[in-house]
Amino acid sequence: MIVDYNDNTTDDMFDFPIKTLEELSIFEDKLMDNNFRLQMINYLSRLERPKVADMTRQIMAKVFHNNILSVHSYIGQKNKNVFSVLNSCSLIFATIRSIPKHRNCTDLEIVGPLKMYMANAKFREEKKQQSISNA
Repeated sequence: MIVDYNDNTTDDMFDFPIKTLEELSIFEDKLMDNNFRLQMINYLSRLERPKVADMTRQIMAKVFHNNILSVHSYIGQKNKNVFSVLNSCSLIFATIRSIPKHRNCTDLEIVGPLKMYMANAKFREEKKQQSISNA
């Protein structure tokens, strides 16, 4: 499941997208290691986009499966798990701000698209399942 993150020849440093709470917990623990965290920032910064909102959505799509996002909300609305307290959340902020063009972006420029992406996770997954069953 987890690729050795010391091996820089591999494209994936972690088995993305994260699909389960258990995988999320493992990823959260790994992010406590500053070396791994810095490597993840470097890895995810390759998803750079001209707009902060586009980059936020790109990172979210790469890192998280819709099913894991559908049980989270940014501040825990509707009895969902709180996303804003996760190391993964601060990783997204750090990654976006590692891009020189986005270095001085506001929290709101990241939080807005992040909240919208999370709120639509259940709908995206249902739509995806529907298109699979119609194929």
